[in-house]
Amino acid sequence: MSKNRVLNIPTPADFESDALSSLNLAFETFERFIRNHKYVIEDAGDETSDAILHLIKSKSHFINIINLCFLSCELSIKSKICEVSPYLLLEGPRNHPKSANQPLSFGSLRSISASDLKKVCEIFVPDHYSNSGWDFFDKLRKFRNEATHTSMSETPKLLDIFEIITDTCKYFYESKNPFPLRIKLIEESEAILEAPDHLRNWAVYEFDRLRNFFGSKYFKENFGIPDTKLLPCGVCYNSGSDWNDQPGTARIEKDKIYCYACGNHDEYYRRHCIICERPNLFSKIGDICLNCGHSAL
Repeated sequence: MSKNRVLNIPTPADFESDALSSLNLAFETFERFIRNHKYVIEDAGDETSDAILHLIKSKSHFINIINLCFLSCELSIKSKICEVSPYLLLEGPRNHPKSANQPLSFGSLRSISASDLKKVCEIFVPDHYSNSGWDFFDKLRKFRNEATHTSMSETPKLLDIFEIITDTCKYFYESKNPFPLRIKLIEESEAILEAPDHLRNWAVYEFDRLRNFFGSKYFKENFGIPDTKLLPCGVCYNSGSDWNDQPGTARIEKDKIYCYACGNHDEYYRRHCIICERPNLFSKIGDICLNCGHSAL
């Protein structure tokens, strides 16, 4: 029996893991910029020369985010094709290296271009991505090429960059509301050296910061998150640590509490809150008052 002369053949899980890591890094880079830009606005005011200069000097961050989102989409597509066969990702035999005695690494073989991924999918992985998803991928590919191979003529708007991240979540990870996916990626990342409970704090404050920055109306229109005061989430409270004024991320829906940040459901019960000085609803999982966030324990 002949031995396989191609080594390091990727698996669908390899591509999917790298795709999610790229998306997580794009989200993290953007949120870190928003945090810094918020300080500039608070100090100098929006649309001031300082705020505009901060945007102009941050073009490289935006290009990195675009590249990471494109890479995430590309790797996600490759993971689906790889489920059929990883060899579908390679160009034809005439582009293979000449025969040699030593084994070849899969990565040394010439792969098909990003523009050909749709053709392969249409044949071997049909109906997996919507037409809107493919239109977004093609738009992102052209945007990436322009930003990478030429000098970006205009500074992108922050909302445009944010929508590139959220559309990546929507079209390639079936997540219209990107925040439960973001929390999952933060807490599963091996590159973030934080205690697990502090990661939940980080994610919840990030949700609140972005909702305040872009506006609750925008979040309602695009992610289905109500344009009303949100309640503290008992699940996030339990998963976090040392909360200082936990932001509201949840809402009562019929007989359940749903959190728009973590995507989990909770139940509630009624008891007296010593802070509010009246009977209130409390989270069953977190045992916190849904009005003031006070812990009943």
